[in-house]
Amino acid sequence: YYNRSVIKTALKDYDGAMHDINKAIELDPDIADLYAHRGDIKEDLGDFEGALSDYDKAIILSPDDAGFYANRGTIKVDCVDYEGAMLDYNKAININPKDAMVLNNKADLNIRMNRFDEAYEDISKAIAIDSTVAMCYVTRGEIYKARKEYLDAISDFGYALSLDVNTIEAYIQRAECYRALAGIEQNMRKRSEYLS
Repeated sequence: YYNRSVIKTALKDYDGAMHDINKAIELDPDIADLYAHRGDIKEDLGDFEGALSDYDKAIILSPDDAGFYANRGTIKVDCVDYEGAMLDYNKAININPKDAMVLNNKADLNIRMNRFDEAYEDISKAIAIDSTVAMCYVTRGEIYKARKEYLDAISDFGYALSLDVNTIEAYIQRAECYRALAGIEQNMRKRSEYLS
């Protein structure tokens, strides 16, 4: 039932996936991965409270699984429970400090909370762990952009695109940086004309 549910989820047959995963849980209610998968389905359907409940159960059954905390943290971000998400990301990192994507997600959350120094520290660790993850450079670029360090931001967005041309966010963010630089240049010209 579990494997069939995974396939149905990939095919976006959420009713069928939910039916199969519920049957799997009914047959063996002590397997954490089953609750995590059902939580993922509920998240895809926008049932964040249900997803959190399933991840809570998965964590009770398997409290040392870093992925469960990381995924629950991401759901909490969707629910705008930033402090709760931060606790989950920190727990995931304590269990597995070498997960670049969790560090990236924590850095992204710090950006949302306007904690740019903490975000920079997290993303620097993520890049040191795995320098091939395009999203890490997008996140660092967003930090540079927030600090108005547009040239560094443009460089990171460009590097992210060299790693993965499908990183749409890098194109958007890079365009915004170019727009900001053009505005700065235009303002400088206006000031110069005014002063002369």
